Amino acid sequence: MPDGYLSPEYASHGVYSVKSDVFSFGVLVLEILSGNRNRGFHRSDHNLNLLGHAWTLYMEDKYLKLIDKSIGVNYNLSEILRSINVGLLCVQHSPDDRPSMSAVVQMLGSESALPQPKQPVFSLR
Repeated sequence: MPDGYLSPEYASHGVYSVKSDVFSFGVLVLEILSGNRNRGFHRSDHNLNLLGHAWTLYMEDKYLKLIDKSIGVNYNLSEILRSINVGLLCVQHSPDDRPSMSAVVQMLGSESALPQPKQPVFSLR
């Protein structure tokens, strides 16, 4: 399973595609929003990496707990939620389930409904 920015298909089989970059971008988005790195992420209440932690909070409708305090309180909530959703779409296990980068740009720049992400690939620590 990936640790850091490597897509699962590259980490396990050495297969690289443009969707590998999408995966890395999704990890980066979640790292920026949370103020944590995927590699070396640790919480005392579970053994998930950052992707698993973000997914768990998303599924429990507690996604705001993902947001780093350094972002402050003056942020656009809908943009933050959209960014979390897009980040999770980018870290889908199958490359076919990940959007293209042009679709990511379009999703981030619009207010249209977003697809629901599936459970991403993540590893236990």
